[in-house]
Amino acid sequence: MRLFIFPLFVLALLSARPAFSAQAYCNGVDSFETVLSLLSKRLDLAADVARYKWNQKADIEDSAREQLIIKKLITDATAKGLPAEWSEQFFRAQIEASKSVQRQLFGDWQKNHAGTFADVPDLNSQTRPKLYALMSDLIDALTKAWQPLHQEQCKSVLDRLVREKLLKSEYKAASKPLFEMR
Repeated sequence: MRLFIFPLFVLALLSARPAFSAQAYCNGVDSFETVLSLLSKRLDLAADVARYKWNQKADIEDSAREQLIIKKLITDATAKGLPAEWSEQFFRAQIEASKSVQRQLFGDWQKNHAGTFADVPDLNSQTRPKLYALMSDLIDALTKAWQPLHQEQCKSVLDRLVREKLLKSEYKAASKPLFEMR
């Protein structure tokens, strides 16, 4: 009887191991948190962009510039092994989320008759270089997170992190492509 139970015990352990390993793998992957942290930092800079554009009376939309940026980001992302179509969708979502933050701020400022802001970082020499560096870091983080993001068992981990870390709706919108890759 004992000889019969031992193999069943070993078989039970072995069959349970992949689920445990996958969950531990998802929980242990800090690349999800890195991706979400970088998304958040990028969107935090939208306020600086908005203040600069407000002071300059510039439009929020700049379609030609956006196209150039997206094209370069797709090139950089595909060079790191990310799919071009998904990368385009992802980076468009980042730009749209940033513009959403800017529109909300502009609306508040118009409603409150805001004047010119003091001490606004220069968009070209200060803020954009930060944005470019964050996007480069984001591509690296996405490359590391790519395989775990495709694991069905990791979806709940990502869902939880998005709920905990991305509290604003615009920030959640920026993470949407992470869920659409499945």
